[in-house]
Amino acid sequence: MQPPENDAGFPPNKPLANVKVVDLGLWIAGPAAAAMLADWGADVVKVEPPKGDPARSAMASILGIENMRSPAFIADNRGKRSVVLELGEQAGMSALEDLLRDADVFVTNIRPNALARLDISPETLREKFPQLIIAQVTGYGSSGPEINRPGYDSGAFWAYSGLAKQFSAETGYPPILPPAFGDHMTSMALVSGISTALFNRTRTGTGCIVETSLLKLGIYAATSDYALRMEFDRPRRPQRRADSESPLVNNYKTADERYFWLLCVEAGRHWPALCHAIERADLLEDERFKRTIDRHKSRAALIAELDTTFASKTRDEWAAIFDEHDIWWSPVNTLEEVIESEQAREIKAFVDLPANQHIGDMRTVAAPIDFDRCASQPAGHCPELGEHSEEVFTHLKKNTT
Repeated sequence: MQPPENDAGFPPNKPLANVKVVDLGLWIAGPAAAAMLADWGADVVKVEPPKGDPARSAMASILGIENMRSPAFIADNRGKRSVVLELGEQAGMSALEDLLRDADVFVTNIRPNALARLDISPETLREKFPQLIIAQVTGYGSSGPEINRPGYDSGAFWAYSGLAKQFSAETGYPPILPPAFGDHMTSMALVSGISTALFNRTRTGTGCIVETSLLKLGIYAATSDYALRMEFDRPRRPQRRADSESPLVNNYKTADERYFWLLCVEAGRHWPALCHAIERADLLEDERFKRTIDRHKSRAALIAELDTTFASKTRDEWAAIFDEHDIWWSPVNTLEEVIESEQAREIKAFVDLPANQHIGDMRTVAAPIDFDRCASQPAGHCPELGEHSEEVFTHLKKNTT
């Protein structure tokens, strides 16, 4: 027998069943967090301006997508209900307050000055709705001179945090960050804070303001480098692959123009095993490479030696050799290889979104957390702009009369 469903249509055995979320977010970081909550059973109402979240159409001209349907937008807004509100008008603000009065969580990544202008800053909402968990993601934080600077993950997460500079050694120019890379990392952090706040509310009965920022996540991602710099005043300079810190934890190209990452992190035992596996026992006798400190000092020479050796066979040939000799490694996969991989299928890294009247079936990326060994499944497709306005507000009116 199927378990009964709540008013929003979600089975109650999902961990966030009966949790009500209002998502006032644009672009990626806030909406992506709310989409994960929807996957886990929450009833998420997405509040959009009359023209819609600009992410709906951001890639339309590039990809030739009709009717403002971007696959990335769909992935970050699946399973929600969409309502349209004009927050510049009193009626729109009153409707938003009606939603918040009945909500458990409010998620927003609107800039602090815009929230203040609308009189819905986290502090204001905290006073009006003490039970509400107010989850805010910003570019640079909620205080300081950069508080209202436009963030975006290429800016606050990647450039401002120092991460981009740490990857700039090959050309001097930082590499381009994949779209929404930092946004999705930050959304996961926000979800962890929301979950903790929901748990704490079961003990205290009150909500709280949960905050993270793209900048703080970028700094956190570079914890190892920052710790070294602050404790010993020894910064890890941006490094070219050809002279990176450890030749045994590095990437190499094979005869068929493919790549793999060597993962010989325990140099004392991995170095001899690697040399025997690749039939380069001569390297063990080379004075330049005898000890870990020697290999570090002569890393450019060792990388050159390994480059020559690994260029002699295909990646599949090296894969068989590595696995036979228990050498730790990983293929450097293309997205296509990952999509087709047995491992990605086994862990259900990709999920199907059910068709609706506007969009057919499509496949997208799953939420990265499983419960009881079951992969999270989307609650539904991405809503059309304002698709649920009448449904949501009719239900609210019925419950308040």
